[in-house]
Amino acid sequence: MLPHGIKLSLGDAVDSHLKAVQPNFGDLLNNFSQQSSSPQSQANGVKLRNPEGHKLFQNDNTQTKSASKSTADALVPGDAGGSVDVVSDYRWTPIALGAAAKSEIPYIYLQEFKYGKTGFELLQQKIRSSMTASVVMDTDPYDGLYSYDSPTDFHYTFPFFTDTYYDLNTSFKDANISLDDIAGSVEKFAGAVGSAKLAAGISIARDVAKGAEGAAEFLKKMKNPGGSTGKLDIPKIWDSTTPRKVSFKFNLFNTIDYKDIALNWELVYLLRYQNALNKQTLVTALPPVFYTVYIPGQHFSPASWIDSLRITNVGTTRKFEAKDVGLPQPGDVHIPDAYSIEISLTDMVMPSQNLLTRMKSNNITVVRKSKGPETYAPPSLLGDVYP
Repeated sequence: MLPHGIKLSLGDAVDSHLKAVQPNFGDLLNNFSQQSSSPQSQANGVKLRNPEGHKLFQNDNTQTKSASKSTADALVPGDAGGSVDVVSDYRWTPIALGAAAKSEIPYIYLQEFKYGKTGFELLQQKIRSSMTASVVMDTDPYDGLYSYDSPTDFHYTFPFFTDTYYDLNTSFKDANISLDDIAGSVEKFAGAVGSAKLAAGISIARDVAKGAEGAAEFLKKMKNPGGSTGKLDIPKIWDSTTPRKVSFKFNLFNTIDYKDIALNWELVYLLRYQNALNKQTLVTALPPVFYTVYIPGQHFSPASWIDSLRITNVGTTRKFEAKDVGLPQPGDVHIPDAYSIEISLTDMVMPSQNLLTRMKSNNITVVRKSKGPETYAPPSLLGDVYP
């Protein structure tokens, strides 16, 4: 049991909540509609959402139409600002949480960027501008891999409950160098420096090496009645470390407060939209976004992409007119009792000591408070260490 009475396993609470509210889902909308139309509720500030636009985002065609008239609009922060704080502002648990309890919820923080020039293009530009090899050696190891010049101004704080604390997959492989290759290289060196005796000795060693390898291969293929076989140990060299994957899951409830319906729908739409490609022509498209990822004391990645996004309807799903649930758009929408959202992220860089050092540096700015567009300035997980 966590402090303030929070249970780590919320499954039972979720199931119980959905069973309890299922018969009353329609009443939630009817009651709110009656309350919002009464003079008393209007005096108390209860009202429908702004019918002129979404709260979480708004369309901006100035960023994409220059490339192609058929390109879909970009989404930019709406009147809620770009901070999407699910932990503090969304109904992800049926349990009522106070400020103290929310401050103890583990979270994952994502900052969103448009995919721009790759590291090869950026590195070529730097080399051309400086015309010196020192730029390659002196630069930060992650400088120029990805461009962070085009943030979308959206950043997200999701509840992060997972059994996996850390996983690491590293591979070593056989050094692709034979004894014959080694002897040959040394023999050439001896000849180059003019040491006839050394060259002659190496030549003999080379013949011995060939014989040893041949004998090992012969024994390996030979069916030895005694059970022995030939096997030559080859030195191993580091090959690669697999980029990490981070997965998590949370719920968004539509059955507790009327205002949650539109808020949740907008977040679900935003996640789908930002992680889809944007076709420009028959043969060209703008790629999805990528993210910097920060899990306090656990993980930091300067670049990751969402490799899997799964949104599942939980409980009963009903059809409503969009305007009846506070969405400023025509047509109908399908609203479930709750959404179950599963997100999987894959890092675009290999795990390294550099990233672990950055993660524990306590020099990462996390913006949790929503801000309006007039005062909003995008945060940076990258700080002064990475561009």
